[in-house]
Amino acid sequence: MTTKATRKRSDSTQARVEAMQSAAAAAIEVPEGVFIYPEDAPFWKAVTEARPRSTWTTIDLMHAATLARTLRDMEAYFEGEAELDVGTFDKLSRRAMSLSRMLHVHTLATVGRSGDAAGLAALERDARAQHHEDDGLIPKGPVQ
Repeated sequence: MTTKATRKRSDSTQARVEAMQSAAAAAIEVPEGVFIYPEDAPFWKAVTEARPRSTWTTIDLMHAATLARTLRDMEAYFEGEAELDVGTFDKLSRRAMSLSRMLHVHTLATVGRSGDAAGLAALERDARAQHHEDDGLIPKGPVQ
């Protein structure tokens, strides 16, 4: 008999506690052996915050670094810092879309249909927003 790993419910107290802890924790670090430029950091942060912290694996983070670099390369083109031909830009665009789907950080996965993963991500985003508003004097959480 095999056991099936069960997903945590997004409306549970445990999920809320984990969301608050994740929001208060430092940003997810780039895995050892993977390099991103300082200019890639905002894209890295956006990609890694699109999913609950507990769902990231090392290989996912390696792919997330590739996505962050790809998004930065595309942004450099729009800012006039890089000159790309149409074919190269098209390849970058397709790579970004493919990695977004593979990592489940695309719109449908993050804010689309309701589900436990999307619910967990929403809980963490809410907790992160409240953490930034907190003055540290009174403990706050998603439920008051």
